[in-house]
Amino acid sequence: EKAKKELGFEGTDVEVALAAYRKWGVASFAKLRGAFAFAIEDGTKTILVRDHFGVYPLYYYDGQSFLYGTSVRGLLDRGVPRKLSRAGLCTFMAYGALQHPWTMIDGVLCVPPASYLVKDSANGSVQINEYWIPKFEIKQWRPDELNEAIMSALFESVKRQVQYGGNPSAFL
Repeated sequence: EKAKKELGFEGTDVEVALAAYRKWGVASFAKLRGAFAFAIEDGTKTILVRDHFGVYPLYYYDGQSFLYGTSVRGLLDRGVPRKLSRAGLCTFMAYGALQHPWTMIDGVLCVPPASYLVKDSANGSVQINEYWIPKFEIKQWRPDELNEAIMSALFESVKRQVQYGGNPSAFL
């Protein structure tokens, strides 16, 4: 709510995310709510942003050219070499699932949840930064406090969903 009022802008989800980036820079990513994966081209920099819990995938390949997309297949279709990743295969065999940032394709990596990647084409650097780290508080709850806290959290969640109802500024 506060971020929405500070921004004073309504539009599509993309327009709101871009307006927030123009106003707050990379600090805007932590203010966004919901599931998203998007890219921003800013001068010589390409910024890839992934939602807090990694609901939407976001992959990249930094080879002869820098490619990104929401599916590994899409990157393969754009010319990424079809070579098996040993690291990806090892994590899959060890844990039964791929572990961030690896995929089964060599050179194709996944942007971690709650993170943004900055590829600077001027110097070729790639940097990944976390924009949000969940904080956990251990508390001894009385039953009535716990019930109230759960109901309050559920109410806020439903309220945010109902407010969205096609209103993209609820994205913040």
